[in-house]
Amino acid sequence: MGCTSSIEQTSMISSKPGRPKITKSMSTSSIVCYRNSKIRENVTILNQGKSQLDSQFITQMLKKHYIFYQLNEESIQNIIKHMFYCVIKQNHTLYQNINTPSCMFLVDKGQLKTQNFTLFQPGSIVGEDNLLLGSIKFIEANEDTYMWGLDKVQFNKAIQWIISQSFITNRAFLQQQYLFQYFSQNQLDGIAANILPVQYQKNQVMFSDDAFVIIKAGEASLFKGNQFSKNLSRRDTYGTLYKLNKPKNIKVRAVVETQCLILTQPKLIEVIGFNIQKQIYQAIIRHVLIEIELPGLEIEKILEKEQYKLKIYNNESIRQRQIHEDLNIIVDGSVDCEGETLKLGEFISDQFDNSVYVANGTIAIIQRDSLYIEDYIIEESSDEESIKYKPRFTELQQLQIIRRNSNNIINLVQFKQSNFILRQINKLSQQKTQQERRMKSQKKIFETLKCPHISKYYQFYEDNVSYYFLFQFIDGTLLSERRLKLPQIQSSILQMISILEACYKNSIICRSIKLDNFLIDYQGNVYLINLLNAKQTSRTYTIIGSPHYMAPEVLEGRGYDCNSDVWSLGVCLYELLFESVPYGQALDDPYQIYEEILGSSDLEFPDSYQDEQGKSLMKQLINKNVYQRIGSNFDQLKNHSWFSQLDISNISPIESQIEIRC
Repeated sequence: MGCTSSIEQTSMISSKPGRPKITKSMSTSSIVCYRNSKIRENVTILNQGKSQLDSQFITQMLKKHYIFYQLNEESIQNIIKHMFYCVIKQNHTLYQNINTPSCMFLVDKGQLKTQNFTLFQPGSIVGEDNLLLGSIKFIEANEDTYMWGLDKVQFNKAIQWIISQSFITNRAFLQQQYLFQYFSQNQLDGIAANILPVQYQKNQVMFSDDAFVIIKAGEASLFKGNQFSKNLSRRDTYGTLYKLNKPKNIKVRAVVETQCLILTQPKLIEVIGFNIQKQIYQAIIRHVLIEIELPGLEIEKILEKEQYKLKIYNNESIRQRQIHEDLNIIVDGSVDCEGETLKLGEFISDQFDNSVYVANGTIAIIQRDSLYIEDYIIEESSDEESIKYKPRFTELQQLQIIRRNSNNIINLVQFKQSNFILRQINKLSQQKTQQERRMKSQKKIFETLKCPHISKYYQFYEDNVSYYFLFQFIDGTLLSERRLKLPQIQSSILQMISILEACYKNSIICRSIKLDNFLIDYQGNVYLINLLNAKQTSRTYTIIGSPHYMAPEVLEGRGYDCNSDVWSLGVCLYELLFESVPYGQALDDPYQIYEEILGSSDLEFPDSYQDEQGKSLMKQLINKNVYQRIGSNFDQLKNHSWFSQLDISNISPIESQIEIRC
């Protein structure tokens, strides 16, 4: 296939957030740039540069804004750099004959009004809520109005920067938040990467359109129409997660300086998929079934086949027979039992309980007999790991050099009649401190990861010239050099999913998922043999990896997590099936490959390939929507119908009997 070399010299491409410059030169003229952009609003772009006073005005307004107050000086200057000057004529509507907005505007001179006669004076920022929601509202010019515009691409970059700054704290906050605590780890990551932190000043009207808002700090008052309804404080919420029973004519006003988290419906759909209500109910059901220790694969079968029924109660009693024979999970509302209230996420299932349960809300009912709950007993292993002897470096006998490049030598060595792999990494005098940190980080990753499909790590050595890592020897061939039949491909992909699951649980991003980095032995067991690009972090920005396998979010420089490895897995599957990669097969220039990946639309398949289940899986893995690749969790991914003919529970290799012992 095409170019397969890893890009490890990160100085070639900026490691800072922001899409890399693919082309060698770009015009700095706002006019040239934005005449070619897809600006849909009814404005005329003017050929006017920015004075120092203009820049000061824009900076001042951004710092006062409920979203952009969080930007640092560098980010503000980047926004100013990309802004263009425009005018909308008197009595013209801003969104004329369009369905989706493309820009945000800062009023410089003139006046705009909404349908309910809210006025936008100079200094007002207009259209940012429309960009967040992907919808439009009526806005008209009372007079010729001059504005500074910012297109959707640059707006989204600023939003992503703001979200990334508080990702870790917001994720921790969400994990303890009512309802969100039932989402899977992958879904929580996705929500935390898309929920927007904002801050309102005293008496400021707060965001309330088609979004779910959580009060993080401060206090607000909620009004229905003009009537006061209630006060909101920390962890209180308003708005709706799905469009059923959407509250109307709601207004919320900050009582004091108030911080909130805003999750819009488009972003929630992006993370968990359409039919939000169903996804939320299934998240709660999954949480309960995990609590009762039902195996993950069984849970996903129940959810995929919808082996439950939903029943809505309006202060009605639950039948005794249903309590005795079924598992009843509260997915909405509550259940009262003789003065005790059971809430969302709790369940009722007792063969001997004759209490009266009165429900007000929605109950998910699963037949108890279909669960076999009593069969699922998790036993703690009592076997203690044997103490293994760590051989001295001088005790290793070199047999041959397997592979060599400029900075890396793979040696086959022997100790006590057993073969091992010794990976040698030359020390770089010019990058000594940085390399030492990297080697310590690699050692920690090797020690942390415990997965039967990852080459087992034994020992670390160091001398004046090199670093050395001692690994398990696997008698096999590179996966890229084997032609496999369909069942072998399915088994290999399942084993690779298990590797990514182990990495995900330890917040390790591999960045080296490609066929050249996997060995397959003669029993069909697959092993990852190269983790030198791996990084233990929740999120990173460094652009590194093999071009054909890199996910779009890596190339765009907007930050990425373990989900980027799932894209690479999809490329591996595509390559195993068709002996080519989906993007850039005929290209060797990394930048041309990047352009093809970023510019791609639908995934294409050979005309002869008619397996709809296989297409479905590849479309899920090679998906620009980051959080749709795994689904709710890895068990859901392993339960995909394409694997239905395999024994999913029996894919781990038999542990090697060769051990380093005294």
